[in-house]
Amino acid sequence: MKASATRLIWTALLVTSACGGGTPGQDVNQGPGPVGAPLAIINGVVDQEGFPQVGTLVTPWTGRTGLWSRCSGTLIAEKVFLTAGHCVQRLFDMGLQHGEYGVSFDGVFTPGVSRVMPGTAYLHPQYDPYWVSNDVGVIVLDAEADGLEPKKLARQDVLAEMKADKLAKAKFVTVGYGATVDDPSPEFRGTRRVATQHFLGLCGVECEGNADNYWVMLGGPFETGNGTISFGDSGGPHFLNGKIVAVSSLGDMGWSGMALEWAQRVDVKPVRDFILSFVVDDDEE
Repeated sequence: MKASATRLIWTALLVTSACGGGTPGQDVNQGPGPVGAPLAIINGVVDQEGFPQVGTLVTPWTGRTGLWSRCSGTLIAEKVFLTAGHCVQRLFDMGLQHGEYGVSFDGVFTPGVSRVMPGTAYLHPQYDPYWVSNDVGVIVLDAEADGLEPKKLARQDVLAEMKADKLAKAKFVTVGYGATVDDPSPEFRGTRRVATQHFLGLCGVECEGNADNYWVMLGGPFETGNGTISFGDSGGPHFLNGKIVAVSSLGDMGWSGMALEWAQRVDVKPVRDFILSFVVDDDEE
């Protein structure tokens, strides 16, 4: 079990993180598995304003003017936007300053047209880019996102405490702004989409470096209509019973013929404590 899980994770790390990248020389647009993997939410549908609290983190893009959809995230307080840590790390790596990036809640982001809300980015202090652990960050917006009701986090350890039979039947609603065609270029990103993923397991000790900051493994065979994430869906929420239990972190791009994802759980204490330093936890049901 340990060797298998570790091998899968290294496949994901070497191929791509959910918002792009890849090992030089590899074609990340098409995996060699039995089923080709579109780089988007597989079999997802365009959101019909069911998730207006889910937005896109927008940044400059080399060789293009203006801001473009880069990652996804969720409004969890009037001025707090939850996303993936590796998305925030990218902002720092690019040397971006306040006002050079922002968040948009438009269902379809149009560069130069959509409203962009500036803010300040914060990264989990124990974020580890090697293991992609503690993979969360927040953008504290300069102003409140008027008219949007923030989404809530699931209670601590909810996934670990659920009975196995209920977890096996659980459906996770996935939302993100990733590419909608087999091309990671920015012009193919920026539409909020929704899909359903199935529970495959909790990844803990067998994930070695992520042992204290567990992932939840989601996905399934493409032909069953499950969802997956890639290229722009990073940081997008996974809802269980209407609460956020994880954010999109890593995907295997279909190299296994499966829609597999390792989503960073937000119900584990080290991750949840960081997030709650920015919001008031008023729901402990």
